[in-house]
Amino acid sequence: MNIWTLPTKAHRDLWWLLTSPTIIEDNTGFSFSTQEKETLLPAAWEWILRDAECPTNLQGWIQNPHRQRKLGLYAEDLLHYYLQWGSPWRVRWHDVQIQENRRSIGAIDFILEKEGEVEHWEMTVKFYLQHKPTGQWTDWVGADQRDSLHKKWNHFYNKQLPLGRHPATIERLTLDNISTPTKSRIWHCGLLFSEWQAPCVLPIETEFGWTNQKQPMGHWIRRKDFIQQFFSSKFQWVIREHPNWLAPIESAETLSTMDLMEYDLQRGFLMLAEMSPFEQGWRESRRWVLVNDDWGMNLTP
Repeated sequence: MNIWTLPTKAHRDLWWLLTSPTIIEDNTGFSFSTQEKETLLPAAWEWILRDAECPTNLQGWIQNPHRQRKLGLYAEDLLHYYLQWGSPWRVRWHDVQIQENRRSIGAIDFILEKEGEVEHWEMTVKFYLQHKPTGQWTDWVGADQRDSLHKKWNHFYNKQLPLGRHPATIERLTLDNISTPTKSRIWHCGLLFSEWQAPCVLPIETEFGWTNQKQPMGHWIRRKDFIQQFFSSKFQWVIREHPNWLAPIESAETLSTMDLMEYDLQRGFLMLAEMSPFEQGWRESRRWVLVNDDWGMNLTP
């Protein structure tokens, strides 16, 4: 099951979604665990190889330009494609707005049915940088410093998951002749980045569960350290433009560290792929986030 044998970026992104470890494992069954994902992979691999023989099917599915510009929506559409055509589940709902008294109270990502049992699923793909190595969930924040792992999981557990059993949701499900979900679950994955040359300390147990200690890790580094460490080196890079952040990439062209110094970090950061030579081109070997020198200075504990 080699991701590089898949011929299109979309199929590689989809396979990355299916194979990326779950960031948070728990005892409640809310998280779709890494072990559960692994049980799906043999059949999913056979299916995705067949599907890749006609790549226009997936390309047509994700052609909405608005949704392609947003990482979360793009990833959701990829998962939807697998659930619809390659999984044992039947998709009953996707991206359905729930209203109460003519006011939106949220959206349901998926209502799925398998063997007569109905489940409510939410999905998310997140990228977090370790601000401090203290082993707390609040240590992990988004590169834009507006989001955090702790805030995201509070939102899921306190708002998104309960929405599946909200009276307004059940009322609409009944109108569509769908049973009340027996459980609500989260399909989640992403990447975590520890600071370059700093210890990575994942929270082992929390109020929600525990972090997957086998989670693949990238690094983040401040601009001044990046210049000092890599300026005279032969490292080669590719900028991973948002929302092109999912599967590792191959490229015929790369940038040197000197080339990157010409880029203005207008958003405060750049997502980078460290590239290694492969046959006639380059292949991603590690993911980095390059940040401004003052990144994280104003974050509160």
